[in-house]
Amino acid sequence: MIRCPLIGRGKELLVIADALAADDCRGVLVVGDAGVGKTRLAEDAAAAAEALGWVVHRVTASVTAQSIPLGAFTKWSNGSHENPHNAAHQVVAAMTDADASDRILISIDDAHLLDNLSAFVVYSLLQHPGTKLLVTVRSGAPAPDAVMKPWKEGILRRVDLPPLSQSESDELLRSELRGQVSGDCAEQLWDLTRGNPAYLTHIIGAERAAGNLVEDDGMWSLRAAPMVSPSLRDLVQMQFGALTESVQEVVDLVAVAGSIGRSLLNSLSDGEASAEAERLGLIRADESTPDVIRVAHPLYSAITLAQCGQLRQSRLRGRLAAAMASPHNTAAVDPAQLGLLWLESDLPPDADILLGAAAAALAQLDIEFAERCARAAVDAGGGVGAKLQHAYCLFLLGMANDAQAELSRIRPDELRGNDFLNEFNLMVMNLLFGFAQPTEALCLVERALQGSTGIRAHQLNTLLGFHFGFTANPVRAIDALYAADPEQLDNYGAVVCLGMRAFAHGERGHLSRVRREAASAWGILDDAPDAFNAANLAKLHTHVLVLAGDLAGATEVAQQAYRRYARMAPVARTLCSATIGMVALASGDLAVARRRLHPGQRELGQFGLIMGHTYRYQVHYATALARSGNVDGAVRALERAAEVRRPHLLYLEVTYLLAQAWVAAAQGQIERARDTAAQAATFARRRGLLASEVLCLQTSVQFCDTTAADRLAELATLVEGPRAPIAARYAKALADDAAPELEAVSADFEAMGDLLAAADAAAHSSSAYRVANRNGSALTAGARAESLSKRCGGATSPALVGAKIAFPFSHRQREIALLVSKGLTNREIADALSLSVRTVEGHIYRATFKAGIATRAELAKIVQEFDP
Repeated sequence: MIRCPLIGRGKELLVIADALAADDCRGVLVVGDAGVGKTRLAEDAAAAAEALGWVVHRVTASVTAQSIPLGAFTKWSNGSHENPHNAAHQVVAAMTDADASDRILISIDDAHLLDNLSAFVVYSLLQHPGTKLLVTVRSGAPAPDAVMKPWKEGILRRVDLPPLSQSESDELLRSELRGQVSGDCAEQLWDLTRGNPAYLTHIIGAERAAGNLVEDDGMWSLRAAPMVSPSLRDLVQMQFGALTESVQEVVDLVAVAGSIGRSLLNSLSDGEASAEAERLGLIRADESTPDVIRVAHPLYSAITLAQCGQLRQSRLRGRLAAAMASPHNTAAVDPAQLGLLWLESDLPPDADILLGAAAAALAQLDIEFAERCARAAVDAGGGVGAKLQHAYCLFLLGMANDAQAELSRIRPDELRGNDFLNEFNLMVMNLLFGFAQPTEALCLVERALQGSTGIRAHQLNTLLGFHFGFTANPVRAIDALYAADPEQLDNYGAVVCLGMRAFAHGERGHLSRVRREAASAWGILDDAPDAFNAANLAKLHTHVLVLAGDLAGATEVAQQAYRRYARMAPVARTLCSATIGMVALASGDLAVARRRLHPGQRELGQFGLIMGHTYRYQVHYATALARSGNVDGAVRALERAAEVRRPHLLYLEVTYLLAQAWVAAAQGQIERARDTAAQAATFARRRGLLASEVLCLQTSVQFCDTTAADRLAELATLVEGPRAPIAARYAKALADDAAPELEAVSADFEAMGDLLAAADAAAHSSSAYRVANRNGSALTAGARAESLSKRCGGATSPALVGAKIAFPFSHRQREIALLVSKGLTNREIADALSLSVRTVEGHIYRATFKAGIATRAELAKIVQEFDP
């Protein structure tokens, strides 16, 4: 079995090496929690010393050996302990019996388990010249004074070994699996192991053996949430041994609660037992809120709950819920936490508590739990609020018919007028997303608007703008959204109104207005966090920032949303993670894009299907694979996207068409790629999507289209942001074969943050220099294109491939030469490029002449040499 490299411990290894080399130091004491890698660190340090000529003795203490005097040193003991003092000195003499020139290192693992006589041996070894010690001890475990005292006296240097950071944990995960890991898989394993290498490697092995951790399209992902195996449970429990009943009660209460205020915990349990549980490292105070107590490690909680029977859990939840809801409780209460405890306790249902929990869960995008609470609230007589909440949950879960049925149960006399999520708005959204009937939804809204005034008119205009935004009609969306006043709406409605304004303005090229409206929407979410609206706002906001060319702004928005909302619920994490992936793709970070957008990382169920998230992410994933040169994977991904396509959500049509174009380009079908990009541009122009049209035409230019310059020049006067003017210069420079200007365009794309476009512009510059017989400049521009491609993670494109051909071919000659090298006949090339066979033959003749060769086969061979 291949041993993985030691990860994240470089600094500690250097400290140990320095200590062993220092004359004023007798060794190192390594202190850390169980499983953080003390043993592995000590072994690697000892092996390094051994390689430098040290004589190394390895000692391992254990619970079993602890009951035997000198049990850990049996190898060096003669077995006679009649005189303990002499026996200890005999061990010291045996371990230090070496040539005077030898340096001796004694590595002692788990020294806190040494018996007293063995601890005396350790202290005696420290007095021996030429001998140094490397000792490991578990944090919080009582250790013999003879082991700890040398550190306190400065004889040993202490190294505190923390858990791995999240990035280091991800690196270990990739190293163990020898491959890429989906973002969601890495997050789930991080949440469960929190940087403990022993736990992580154990879970990896168990999940692979169970068939739950699998590789697909070069990406490892989890099919379901990871489980705690019996062997891992035993491993963790061995660390603490048997607990007293009162300490176990404390741990059970905290595990069942998830988190609990210190005062509330003390009111429900013995204070001394809580202190003992904290001393043992079973529970801990929250780092940001010291008065809140949590189980010290997620695995401890999982194991505790697995061993705590259902009836006991139900009773404990009842005790906790009753205490939290009591008027005597002065601590802050999380409505979702209270609702979960109440719902799964032995207490009778409380509609108000359950409805509050449903609202809190929805704000965190925990849709399934919200539906459970809302349904229980309805059953408990929660009234119209519970019915609306339940219908909304059913709608988000893709259960359109059930949502409609729940709405039909609401009586006219129950209706309320101020909530944005009222029965009518829910019915319209259900028609648009759930039933995919945009025309019917539009008719309902337009009829309802006739004669509407006040808050109702503001709600309906927002709903109308929402509909126009998602059906790719930004002009009408803006008109409707500015007929609504966000200040007259509740928080949900205001964020929808402002977010859709930003989206529509972005498509119209109004970047300054995007920033103003989005800032107002984020301001509301700062005061009233709502993961659903935040995830959608991040998606739309980053989309239009990318279109404008503000890649830095898009990256910041995506990362901030992830930092704030990813911890709320798996759905929120998935949506925010995928948004990072989409921005990474636009920026040219293909590795991050593939990982964040991989299907294994975004299991969203019916919610993802009806809202178009699954379709959108699959389309972007296909593009990421195509740009990475994974042709077969890109084709499969695009086929999957077609299976989940939501054609009525027209705002995604441009993204879908551009993905088709990039997949065609990856297949070598350049003319089809250009035609599809042009089709996307035509669609965008007809719908008034000016910023999207810029991206479509830029893509067409990347496919060597020389006809887009005039329209891009016009769009540069209409669309704010850096992309439009750079794309316009790109198109003109390509049409003019202006190699220096293409180089300048490449630099500007790089500064903007679009490394893929920068690489293509540099490649076009190289080809243009070659046509002008400026071979030195061509090599320089080609090297820049190659460097940018590598920075993107190995990007490929027609421009990059064409630039590798070291002959002064025209754009068309390069395209045809590449197709010849792929084995296509003249007829097949003519069909692929919409040319006549005679025209193809003419280009092949001129290409062979320029290359100084005579035959078609020789042309294929030399092209393959440049692009193996």
